[in-house]
This record gives sequence, C-alpha cells and structure tokens, in this order.
Amino acid sequence: MSRGRRIETEAADGLADAAFDLAGYLPYLLNIAATEVSRGFARLYDERHGLGIPEWRVLAWLAARGAMSGRALVDITHMHKTKVSRAASSLARRGLIARRRSSEDQRESILSLTEAGMRVHADLVPLAIAYARELTAGLDPADIAAFLRVVAHVTREGERLARGFKPSA
Repeated sequence: MSRGRRIETEAADGLADAAFDLAGYLPYLLNIAATEVSRGFARLYDERHGLGIPEWRVLAWLAARGAMSGRALVDITHMHKTKVSRAASSLARRGLIARRRSSEDQRESILSLTEAGMRVHADLVPLAIAYARELTAGLDPADIAAFLRVVAHVTREGERLARGFKPSA
C-alpha cells in the first residue's frame, strides 16, 4: 500500500473511531439494561432477606436445579468463582444452604438449599414473577417472544466470540 493510501486509510479509521457512539453500542446497552433490571429486583430481596445479587442467583439456581457443585454454579450463573464462593459462604453462614463433600471429588463441595433457604426462595418467587410481568407490561406477547429469541442469539454469539474473537481488520 502506498504511503498516501495508508495515511488516507488511517485517517478514515480515525474518523470511524471518533464517530464511535458508546450510547448506541449493543454490548454497552445490554450491560446497562441488565444492571437496571437487576437493581430493581435486588432492592426487594435485599429489603426482605438481606440478599445481594450473587446470593439470590445461587439460591435461585439451587432451587431450580437441586444440589450442585460450586463449579457447576460458576458455569450456570456466569459469575466469577470468587463471587460464587462468597455468595455460598454467606448463604451457608445464614443457614440457607448446606455443604457436603462430593463423593466423587473430596476437594469439592456439593451445595443444596436448607429448609430455611427453600422458605426464602418460596417467598421471593412470586415477587420475581410480578417484577418480570411489570417489566414487560404493555408489550405485545409476540414482541416479548422475539426479544427472548434475540437475547438467546446474542448470548450464544457472545459466548462464541468470547472463546476467540479475531477482528477481520
């Protein structure tokens, strides 16, 4: 490429960078939406049961799937292992989950809800359902279904790209 063409290309790339609008950038918008949506419900479970977002997610997944390892919770919650570990420790201290050693790997604990954990979950589920309904109030059911398909697609593609995105330019 000639020096003049290279400078012209670099200048155009610079303009493209200058025109980049974070406010319209899909990953940023998804992050903002997730944060705002989570904060609204988080306020409720914090007020009622003193739970943070990681604790609620661990509690909800254990209720949905039954006993599982911390490693499985890391995979299913998409949270860092440190967050899952801290959430599990907090829930265990409060008597909401129980830990037992895995029979397959003595280094690993299997976590499960206690009776108290089941009661907390049962108290929060109707609120979670009402909150989700309020979020989508006024939307056409077909729009909600389309949105869920788009979110599933973007999530799958995000996971794929996280494993090895290589820009073409």
